Amino acid sequence: MTRNMLSGPDRFASLYTDLSNPVTNHIYMNIGYKPLADSVVYVFR
Repeated sequence: MTRNMLSGPDRFASLYTDLSNPVTNHIYMNIGYKPLADSVVYVFR
């Protein structure tokens, strides 16, 4: 999927992960993803 996104006209892909899950984060880094920024979601009620 990532390869298809990068070969398309936008040439951009992003992946949001859960930092508390070291297994999936390790897998993502092994296939080429690199940490870039932290993200926070606020919900106001």
